[in-house]
Amino acid sequence: MRNVLSDETYAEVDCLINSRLRGSGYLFQIVIWPSALQFEDQITEIVESRGEVRDRIEIDLGDNLRSFMREIYETQESVVWDGIWDKYDIVSQYGSTVRVLFIELPEPHVREGTSHQMRYIKETARTQLHTELDHGEISYVCILHSTDNFRHNMTHGE
Repeated sequence: MRNVLSDETYAEVDCLINSRLRGSGYLFQIVIWPSALQFEDQITEIVESRGEVRDRIEIDLGDNLRSFMREIYETQESVVWDGIWDKYDIVSQYGSTVRVLFIELPEPHVREGTSHQMRYIKETARTQLHTELDHGEISYVCILHSTDNFRHNMTHGE
């Protein structure tokens, strides 16, 4: 299709496809925390070893970073809120801007409702990058958050 359409028409079609994919819950998401924005290229490289970044948006949350984190983690079944607020205390030191990557995984390898490919991406990025932050063990979770099932894709994509 790229060779047939004009650049402008191709961009419009691509935008429409991304919009529909995002609305369907098909695309997984990664939220790169303010503390890890400097690692976006490395995170993108890890993602693209397994899938494709279809879209990305930057959100300046201002005073709403804490509320944003609450909304993300409220969708999970078991949450240790003290750990979430410890994470907030660290990531908020770096500002309030997050970047959200929308990811297409051709083979998500879903078992028992969870995408093992998405888990692999999340764990690989955290393992490779957490030592770059100087906050001890909690640095591991201050890199990114990701959806790993289609239900979360629907609630996080809104």
